[in-house]
Amino acid sequence: VGPLSWVDGPRCHQGMSSAETPEDPPAKQNAPHIAPNLLELLSEEAFSTEALLDVLSSSGESLSYKDPNRMMEDMIDYVVSAPDEALTQDQAIDVLSFMARAEPATHGRLIAQGAPAAAFICLARGAGSPLIQEWGCAAIWNLAQEPENEGQLVEAGAIEEILQAMQRFPEEPGLQERGCGALAALACSDPGEARLRASGACSLLVQCAQAPEPRTRHWALTALYLALEHGEEAGAVDPNSTAAAALVSLAQPADSLDRPVLTALTLLEPLATTAHKTLATKDGLTSLVQALDRNRSSSAIQLAACSVAAAILPLSRDERTLAAECGLPAAVQAAMDAHQSDAAIGVKARMALAGLSPSYSGYLTNMVRAYFQSWRL
Repeated sequence: VGPLSWVDGPRCHQGMSSAETPEDPPAKQNAPHIAPNLLELLSEEAFSTEALLDVLSSSGESLSYKDPNRMMEDMIDYVVSAPDEALTQDQAIDVLSFMARAEPATHGRLIAQGAPAAAFICLARGAGSPLIQEWGCAAIWNLAQEPENEGQLVEAGAIEEILQAMQRFPEEPGLQERGCGALAALACSDPGEARLRASGACSLLVQCAQAPEPRTRHWALTALYLALEHGEEAGAVDPNSTAAAALVSLAQPADSLDRPVLTALTLLEPLATTAHKTLATKDGLTSLVQALDRNRSSSAIQLAACSVAAAILPLSRDERTLAAECGLPAAVQAAMDAHQSDAAIGVKARMALAGLSPSYSGYLTNMVRAYFQSWRL
């Protein structure tokens, strides 16, 4: 999923304070290889991506080309070659916003042209602007959508640049969302996954996984899942703090956006053993019951929640009593009843009910039924 697919990104020049708007435009001699008419547009204070595209569509003959991607390459060349003081913050926003909307088919060309370096220059130029930092994360996120580009971006230092941007403005929800999304995209590759753990990003992602914004929680949990996919190596993150952060999404009121709930459950299943002391508590068990009760119609969430309930086994006698008081056996049974035709839910629910049963006969009955029901899969 691309960085701008769920919500609109920040618009160019909106939300900029007068202190963020530089007075002096860049000098033309800083980029002599760019067509003069394009450089003139780049040098105007009123320059914007929309205006540039309007020029392309209405009077393309006046430019040396009509291809917006070729134009983007010249803009990247200009950013990389221009001195720091020659690049205005408005221009940085426009270059980054163009990268954030570039079509996937052009990503390879843009990266080869130097898009990562241009994005990092823009981020450094706009270190005091949360808008530039947000667009920078969105640009890296978009460029990382193609698997073949992930390694190049990671090698260029994209993860470290994103972390710096997120740490500069921890209270900016749009920036945190796009930063988490970019980290999740980069963690899809093996080098990115290892770099994410080594960079210390997991502790920041744990904080973002508890944010009030559901999209930020979703992408933070996704990045954590990818970073920990092959185990909690080198103590990159504490499993109990990660599980506690995931429980935040399970305890949220039901809404139309169920992705954070499903992502949290997906992360909790492999953590069930190492984070047992967090999940087998009143808060943990109650959150699991809430996820089951509030999303009864979603077979994906019911399966994931029953899988977590089965994964936290075995429980001690006191823990089984607590689970019964929280209503976990009833919630698991209701999930199985609501999705009787779903054999996968049936197997996981039976396994969970076996471990939650207070008697040996109940355990044996449910395990036998789970065994026979698994034949349907």
